[in-house]
Amino acid sequence: MGSEMCIRDRLERRGIIRARLIVAQAALLWGRFGEAGRGLAAMGAMVKDTGYWRVADVVRIGQARLAWHTADWRGLDETLDDLATSESADATTRLEARVVQGQLDLASGARQRAEHRLRLVLAANGPRGDADPFASPNAALARMALSEGDHLGALELTEPIMSMIVRKDVWLWATEVVPVHVDALIAAGRTGEAGELVTAFAGGLAGRGAPAPAASLATSQAIVACAEGRDAEALFTEAARAWAALPRPYDELLTLERQGRFLLGTGAGARGLAVLSDAQRRLQDLGARWDADRVARLLRGYGVEVARPWRGGRKGYGDQLSPREAEIVDLLARGWTNKRIAESLQLSPRTVERHLSTAMRKAGVASRTALVMAVTSAADHPGREPT
Repeated sequence: MGSEMCIRDRLERRGIIRARLIVAQAALLWGRFGEAGRGLAAMGAMVKDTGYWRVADVVRIGQARLAWHTADWRGLDETLDDLATSESADATTRLEARVVQGQLDLASGARQRAEHRLRLVLAANGPRGDADPFASPNAALARMALSEGDHLGALELTEPIMSMIVRKDVWLWATEVVPVHVDALIAAGRTGEAGELVTAFAGGLAGRGAPAPAASLATSQAIVACAEGRDAEALFTEAARAWAALPRPYDELLTLERQGRFLLGTGAGARGLAVLSDAQRRLQDLGARWDADRVARLLRGYGVEVARPWRGGRKGYGDQLSPREAEIVDLLARGWTNKRIAESLQLSPRTVERHLSTAMRKAGVASRTALVMAVTSAADHPGREPT
C-alpha cells in the first residue's frame, strides 16, 4: 500500500511539473519574465527531487531563452551547446537551442556561423510548418537579409509566419517577427500594408496582459510613423521603455538606435548623436558586436569619436575553466563517474566528457587524475598557474 501511495504521489508531482511548465513557457512568451524565472527555477528543483529527468532539458531551454532575452549572455553559448548536443533532449529542444545560438552568434558578429545554424534549423523545421513560436529562425535571418538590402529575401522569410499568425489570430506569437516584417514591407514600398498590419496587431492584443508583444507593437507603431513622415520620437521612447521594463535590454537598445537614426533624419542631430552614442556604448558592453559596430560606423560618419572595441571574438573564459567545467571537475574530484555527473547536472555523458577534455587542455594535462590535482593546486595557490 505504501509503495502504491509513493508511486501515486510521484505521478501527481510529475503532472504538476508538466502543468507548471506550460504556465512558465506562456509567461516567457508573453514577457512576464519574473513569473517565468520563478516558475522555471521551481521546476528545476522539482525535477531533481522527483527524478523526472524527461523534462529536465525543457526546463533548461526555457532558462536559456530567458537568459537570451534578459541579456544574461555569459556562458550562455556553452549551455546552449549542451542542449543542442544532449542525447536526452528531444528534437524540438535541440532546435530551440540552435536558434538561440544563432541569435547569439548574430548579435556577437559571427554572421556566417549564425546563418549556418539558423538555415539548418529552418530546413529541419520545414516539415513541422510555421506553427511553432519557439523554434523559428525566420526573424533573425530576415534581419540579416535586410542588412544586406535584400527586402525580398526578408519578406520570403517572414510572410509565411505572418500569414499563419493572421490566419490563426495568434498575435501573442508575433513579438519577434512583426517589427522585421514591417521593416521589410516598408523597404518594398508597401508602407500602407505595414500600417494595416500594425493596426491588426493592436487589435489582436487588445485586453491582453502581454508585455513582450506590447513592446513589439509599440516599436512597430514607431517604425510606421517614421515611414509615414510623422513625429516618431515619443513613440520610440515609449517602445524603448517598454522593452527595458521587461527587461529585454538588447531590444531596448535596438529601439534606441532606431530613435537616434530618426532624430538624425529630422535635423535634431545633437539629440540623435547623444542617443546613438549611449546605445553604441551599451551594445558594446553587452557583447552585441554586430550592432555596436553598425552604430559606431554611423557615428564616425558624423565625426564622433568611438573607442575601438575588443576584436578577439566573443569574450569567453580563455584559459580559465568555465563555471560548468569547474563544476564537473569538482564532482570528478569527489570520485564521481561521468554517468553520475551527467545525471546530476542533467547532461549527456558525452557532454561531460567533452567538458573534461576541454578542462584538461586548458590545464595542460593528459589525465583525469592530473586534472583534479592541477585544479586543486590552483585553488590552494590562486596566484599560481595550473601545471
